[in-house]
Amino acid sequence: QAHQRAVDREVAIKVLRKNLSQDAASRNRFLTEARVIGGLDHPNVIALHEVCIDQDGGLFYSMKRIDGTSWDQQIKEMSLSDNVQTLMRVGDAIRYAHSRGLIHRDIKPENVMLGRFGEVLLADWGLAISHSPKESAEAIDHTIGGTPRHVSFATDVYLLGATLFQILTGYPPHHGETLLECIQAAAQNKIRPTSVQGELMDIAKIAMATHPSDRYRTVDQFLEALDQQREHDESARLVKRAQGHLKSANASNHYEGFRLADALIMEALEIWPENRRARDLGKELNLEFARAATDQGDLDLAISLYDSAGHGDSEAAARTRRLRDQRN
Repeated sequence: QAHQRAVDREVAIKVLRKNLSQDAASRNRFLTEARVIGGLDHPNVIALHEVCIDQDGGLFYSMKRIDGTSWDQQIKEMSLSDNVQTLMRVGDAIRYAHSRGLIHRDIKPENVMLGRFGEVLLADWGLAISHSPKESAEAIDHTIGGTPRHVSFATDVYLLGATLFQILTGYPPHHGETLLECIQAAAQNKIRPTSVQGELMDIAKIAMATHPSDRYRTVDQFLEALDQQREHDESARLVKRAQGHLKSANASNHYEGFRLADALIMEALEIWPENRRARDLGKELNLEFARAATDQGDLDLAISLYDSAGHGDSEAAARTRRLRDQRN
């Protein structure tokens, strides 16, 4: 942390270590990283202010200082929804980087800063490399960073999936007692077993497919899958609320409860038309509402509800029609 007197602000500085300050290769890598960050203008990428040389010839650059902590220090305390939302904002930064021809290669919670005021900023671009979409997806890289061996835009898709896996399980997808074992597990894509199931885990596993061609083709596709899952999740929550109103309505034969449940089911289906549970509950609601309407003498309403539920030919519907005919 440092104070920039010219504009009276607190900044973060990254310094090239003294033992590397005169090494040409180290200086070039340091300057390359600075240029990468400086060339990225996105709300989820830490802003670089300036690159400088100190009085001894050492290199450093200053960046926006974030008042907060890294994501890995908060991930276990955050809700699933908040963690997925954070991941999607990281994905936005990666999507932007890919549009500039850059692969980050080091996406993980430790490299994401969370500010006190809602900021989500992807840091540590030291392993980023340029990549043309025309280059082979099987491009070889010999450094220990990112996903071993195959380096392409699909590498970052993999790492986003690995982060989602960690969100869901509480641990990274690869395990080893030593660094070498960890690297071997990653190289062979040996994913740790987990009992966690569901749509989010399915998304993570597609993103972490061993062959890049089996993953989501772009970060956009990965984010779209997460967005659809959120819609499905919201639809499921509406169905759960509808179940509560239906149960209450059954206990009291109160029409308002049935109508509230029906409105929630309609909203759930509007968000996710393929929600089978919502459709099944809608049919159940119509049958229960028809029963309640019959008990209260609203026979025309009851027959209409039986027809809506596809039970117009049922014995209950026939009995209600006989009651209506007797009434008439």
